[in-house]
Amino acid sequence: MPYYAQMLLDAGYSEVKEGKFSDRMIDDMVVHGSAEQVKERLRMLPSFGVNELLATVIEPANDDRTYERTVRTLGELAAE
Repeated sequence: MPYYAQMLLDAGYSEVKEGKFSDRMIDDMVVHGSAEQVKERLRMLPSFGVNELLATVIEPANDDRTYERTVRTLGELAAE
């Protein structure tokens, strides 16, 4: 998708030219880690100008525990 490829190039991710997603890109764009790490990173987003957030769970296949744990963490954060 040319628009997104250009957006990523403009953001400094030259690896997009090779059609690759690097670990650096994932670390910069995906909130992941323990429940506390996720909460901490999401709490920081407003300081970067984020005023609306849509979260989705990226989960390993057939791992209901990961999904449930992540949804519970997002719910706890939303209730703060």
